[in-house]
Amino acid sequence: MKRVQTAFYASLILSILLLLTGNGFTYQKEINELAAFVDMNMDKIASRKRIVVVDFLYDKNISGKLGQFLADELSKGISKKANNYEVLNRNQLKSIVGANDFGLKQPYDQKEIKDLGSKAKVGGVVSGTIGVFKNYIRLSINLISTYSGKVVATKTTDIPVSEKVKDLLKEDFEEGSKKASFKGEYLDIIEHNGIRFELKQCKQLDRATMCSFTITSKKNETWRFYLSNTSSLYDENGVNYVVYEMSLGGRTGQSNYYVYSDLVPNVSENGVIYFEKVPDTLKTVDFTIALYDESNKVYKAVFKGIELKR
Repeated sequence: MKRVQTAFYASLILSILLLLTGNGFTYQKEINELAAFVDMNMDKIASRKRIVVVDFLYDKNISGKLGQFLADELSKGISKKANNYEVLNRNQLKSIVGANDFGLKQPYDQKEIKDLGSKAKVGGVVSGTIGVFKNYIRLSINLISTYSGKVVATKTTDIPVSEKVKDLLKEDFEEGSKKASFKGEYLDIIEHNGIRFELKQCKQLDRATMCSFTITSKKNETWRFYLSNTSSLYDENGVNYVVYEMSLGGRTGQSNYYVYSDLVPNVSENGVIYFEKVPDTLKTVDFTIALYDESNKVYKAVFKGIELKR
């Protein structure tokens, strides 16, 4: 019996380790494939065999720590494969451009790229963008010739959100200047007009679908907020499912009523919304939380592509 128990716990521990490390392995695999892609296309760069990887930017050309981290990771990956060319690192680039963070805004300015080529004596620049989704990030890279200022090769890959990536995403999100880059889509944390919404999960129950979340006020004083029955759940076909029960901060209301809570600054309140008649076959949904205050000002968070748990 003890042998059976030992084998069981050994198997359980192995399964947990594989689960925790799986995204890490996949992440490194995708970075290695991007590095191999750049290496394979180096023949498209003219005689100056020297390249640099600049910071990747979010939508609307907004920079962040994740973009710096991914650029450094890709730069290291390319360096390991480089045989007949050199890869500049961040410190070398900083000594040239005078800034620790440096990304190329799109659409690309050919003059800026050619100037960078002359100053840094590089024949190619690797630039790109980060698209943020619920469970992964989409990294699109461009290899640009500094002679022509034009893109000579491009590749897109999806990378799972590892713990490191998630931490950097949250750090970027916390900085006010970065919030516009996420547009409130595909993230589990959204801030709108001083209200922070954090999605926990959407789960299919026997008779309903439940979405749970927390709401935190970033305002300077206690405000009363009302969780509205205009909160919604949509499937991929645009079908809207009806709210039949809500709760916020321990108060519960039916579908034709609101439920309110007095939000103390920086203190999170738990919320749950139940939707009825959601088909068991659905895999993902779009979930909207709608709040309003005593002046009828509306606060919304839209979470897209949420996986339905079971």
